[in-house]
Amino acid sequence: MIITILVWLFPPEPLRKFLKKLTRRNAGFQKSSLVQFLVRVAAQERRYWSEVESPPRAEFISSFQQPYTQVFQLTDFVEDVDPGFDITLINELDSAVVVHDLGIEIVSVANEWKLYGSPQAAKISQQASYTIKMPDIRTEISRSEDLRLLEPRNIDMVLSAHMPDPFRLEPESTFRYELLLKNYVAHMPNYALIRFWITTQKGKFASELVQIFTI
Repeated sequence: MIITILVWLFPPEPLRKFLKKLTRRNAGFQKSSLVQFLVRVAAQERRYWSEVESPPRAEFISSFQQPYTQVFQLTDFVEDVDPGFDITLINELDSAVVVHDLGIEIVSVANEWKLYGSPQAAKISQQASYTIKMPDIRTEISRSEDLRLLEPRNIDMVLSAHMPDPFRLEPESTFRYELLLKNYVAHMPNYALIRFWITTQKGKFASELVQIFTI
């Protein structure tokens, strides 16, 4: 019996084109204690999403190698409930910054197929300051690879919420906003590492990495 194992050293061409279209290499985000991100689940999503100490252990794929500081998990097997985050920015710089763009970076994804049965239908009223429509990464990866066991893969995809108006963040002050990741559950693998970011006239600032698990 001959067993053939195919190993992708680089993403297949359709996936590579998809990632290239949505990815900005060397985005230049800096982590700084002078601009802090406090992240928690938005109030209207807390029935189905929660912050946990660690994600469920994957049985057949590797864990992420990058360190992360928080884990958010879909805690009930439901559909149409995308994650929304309540984010507070704290400006500890000695001068004001003007925030003119914000969003997320999808740093790495992985997937392990799990059998749960049919999800329950759940509809909640989702209102957020800003919304990001998530690209269909699951479908693009599944065109060339088996999603049932997808090892962690760095994709470094930067997504913007496209702010209509900038806001000014004074020294020693805070700004609070909500960010909804629309179509996240349907379009994303069930393990992901992301970070939140803002762009200002003084540079680009990013949060620590957080992990999201969607059952």
